[in-house]
Amino acid sequence: MRSLRNFMFMGTLVCLSLFTLAQGNEYDHWAFGTGVHMDFSGGGAPVVSCTLSINSFEASAVWSNPANGDFIAYTDGATVYNGQNNNTLSNGTGLTANSSSIESALILPKPGATLDEFYIFHNNITNAYWSEADMSIGANGTVTSKNNFLQATGTERCGTAPHGTFCPAYWMMITSGNDSVTAYLIDTNGVSSTPVTTATGISGGSARGNIVFSEDFTKMAMSVENSGMYVCDFDNNTGQTSNWTSIGTVTNGFGSAWSPDGTKLYYTSGYGQYLFQYNFTNSTQTQLGGPGLSYLALAPDGKIYISKYGQTSLGVINLPNAAGTGCNFQISGFSSGVHDGEFTAAVGGDPPTGASASASNMRSVSAAMALAASVPSCSAAGLPTSPASRMA
Repeated sequence: MRSLRNFMFMGTLVCLSLFTLAQGNEYDHWAFGTGVHMDFSGGGAPVVSCTLSINSFEASAVWSNPANGDFIAYTDGATVYNGQNNNTLSNGTGLTANSSSIESALILPKPGATLDEFYIFHNNITNAYWSEADMSIGANGTVTSKNNFLQATGTERCGTAPHGTFCPAYWMMITSGNDSVTAYLIDTNGVSSTPVTTATGISGGSARGNIVFSEDFTKMAMSVENSGMYVCDFDNNTGQTSNWTSIGTVTNGFGSAWSPDGTKLYYTSGYGQYLFQYNFTNSTQTQLGGPGLSYLALAPDGKIYISKYGQTSLGVINLPNAAGTGCNFQISGFSSGVHDGEFTAAVGGDPPTGASASASNMRSVSAAMALAASVPSCSAAGLPTSPASRMA
């Protein structure tokens, strides 16, 4: 079973033709841009169509059934749609969000409830909020609670990881400025009102960037525009971060994604800029290509896809566990047939997430999994399983 990932799809995407990409369970459906639907449920290469109701300037989040991949719901952070018929949920409009927030939407299943019930976390850069939905109520599902204030933010980042001991339970990570990160426990008691906050030691930088977890959830990376790339240790029993450090020489962190084995971090040096790999085994940074590269997404096929400004193709890191140029980066490695937009997706509860996004019209195709760790699932023993253990 695969984890849910958050993808953000940025800008307005215009679908020119059908295309295929990868496969998954919680990853099965990605919704983004102007009606674009990437469907991985066939097992094999997924199919893309342009039939959804979403019109996402940047972010999106999707919830799919973790057992069979059924498409349950999707949102751009402001409106929530039924994944089966594309109708708007009752009370499903008017969620507080910002169309230019990189990670403005994230869906998490409600612990202890049915698959029809889930939380939606959304932010408008100034503040973060949460809403709750139940697909079993009404003809199309219903948003049962809306725009509950979570905290002041001032940034566009959010991410999620499983609790290390309790299952089902998740940490929802959010930043308030760049100098601290806050973790909210989401469990059978609901959304915690007493979060855990730890300092990052980061000063300066802007609001844009992303949070991404390694596949074993022991490391967290944070990109900070106009500052750089940072990594820390993460304790998923307490929600605390520690040992923050700056990596590489990039001073303008933007999109980022971990290799499946957690030994490499890939990142871009700004919107539409260059791609780098940082190898933690020998503390070396390698420039791989660019410019024109923005957001990154680790896909169910084990490859990392990278958005390109104004292009109908994606950059592809074919072997992300390999060191340096051995990762086989191709700047036009995947021809999508979609252009005039940029996406980072929030799938599933996470997906692809990627789940993050920030963009304007004509920004390019981007497959960016901003919230790379996203929504984990539990093993039969009731303990969280890592995305790496579920990756085919």
